[in-house]
Amino acid sequence: METTILRTLHPAPAQADLITLEYRLRQMEGRIRQLEQEKAALLDRLQAAEQHSQLTAVQIQQVIQSDAALSDRTQQLEQDKAALSEQIQKAVQANQALSDQLQALAQRTEALEKAMRSRPAGKAKAAPKAEYTASKTSVPESRCGPGCTWSLDSGVLTILGSGKMDDYEVASSVPWAKHRATITAVVLPEGLTSIGSMAFSYCDKLRNIHLPSTLSSIGKSAFWRCTSLTEITFPDSLYAIGKSAFWRCTSLARVQFPSSVSALDSDAFFGCTALHWISFLGGAPRFIGQRVFDEVSATAYYPGNDSSWNMGIRSRCGGKLTWKPTQT
Repeated sequence: METTILRTLHPAPAQADLITLEYRLRQMEGRIRQLEQEKAALLDRLQAAEQHSQLTAVQIQQVIQSDAALSDRTQQLEQDKAALSEQIQKAVQANQALSDQLQALAQRTEALEKAMRSRPAGKAKAAPKAEYTASKTSVPESRCGPGCTWSLDSGVLTILGSGKMDDYEVASSVPWAKHRATITAVVLPEGLTSIGSMAFSYCDKLRNIHLPSTLSSIGKSAFWRCTSLTEITFPDSLYAIGKSAFWRCTSLARVQFPSSVSALDSDAFFGCTALHWISFLGGAPRFIGQRVFDEVSATAYYPGNDSSWNMGIRSRCGGKLTWKPTQT
């Protein structure tokens, strides 16, 4: 009887171990469920990270492809620019060659006309000796405008008279075209109002010229390729400078525009590579063509208190100009 009571109060060791094991098993099962939940959450996070990584990789690939396409386009534009520059150079060379051919043709035509005029009618006989024989340094007067004549002596081209000079379509049609290689100076009279188109083009030894106070306009290509011209002073009467008037005057260093100038046509000072100082004394010209100062690197001064010199007007002049306002 006593033994039965003791067994009831104190279970057998094997039964106690089983209860403990069952308790620990339940704990382990709970821990396993918790771990499975954590594993599921981790898998969800891993899947989201993979999706984000894939998206980022696609975006990076798109950026790389866009950058490669932009590089290809830039390279193509550089090639197109180089090809265009080469075409422009060839066009300039072709224009020069054509001008030379036209000049040679004009000289041959003039010689032929002179021979025809001196040929006697009927029986051929020796032509009378001319009363005037031009020397290499002296040329008689000839017409160059409604009220203008010209003469050349020892490299000095003198224009006489008043009013407008004639305009010329091509350089070879200028009256002194065959003498232009000898011209070093030009003298213009007071009373002259305009310099004709192409008038002094290709006078590549021209160094000195004085513009009269009555001059109002300079024609198209008037000083085209006067490569020895270093300076020129514009009078207060000047209001218009024509297209390509000083095209590639590569020795011209300084120019100052009076307030009277109201028109600067396209390419007026194109390629004047020695030009480094430009000054405008008045308001912006009412008309400014394209590329007036292209291929020019210079400092340009303008009245700082004149609102007509806005950024649009300044940028229209072309070239690499550093604009500086002056105080009056």
